[in-house]
Amino acid sequence: MPIVETIQAVTAAMTAVKELRAMEKQYDEAVFKLKIAELMGSLADAKTALVDTQDEIRAKDDEIARLKASFERHKDTVENRGDVYFAHEGRPTGLPLCRVCLMDGILIEQTRVPRRDGVDNQCPKCKTIYRHNLGFPYKDER
Repeated sequence: MPIVETIQAVTAAMTAVKELRAMEKQYDEAVFKLKIAELMGSLADAKTALVDTQDEIRAKDDEIARLKASFERHKDTVENRGDVYFAHEGRPTGLPLCRVCLMDGILIEQTRVPRRDGVDNQCPKCKTIYRHNLGFPYKDER
């Protein structure tokens, strides 16, 4: 429930409370009970709306934290010839990152897999095969 509806529910509850205060003792018990029921209904609506709003805020905070973490991880990458690599001193190193996993914000470096006539690269997570990409030397092979 959006915030506007929450405000409306709280306003209705406050109006009911004001009416209860203004009531004179001559009102019969049925009218009094009706006003109490209206008040309880408005307060229940407001509580539900606030819980929904809190859940939405929590979900958005989680998404913001996930995006910030993803952004921080991507700062350590560099693009070269259409592929994304982990960076070492601003230069690409190792094998390219999996393009399929990268679209989901996951940084997975491809691995080499043998084939009959050579070697391919493959993502260890999603198993996508990449042909003819030699990559860059690893840091410890320089």
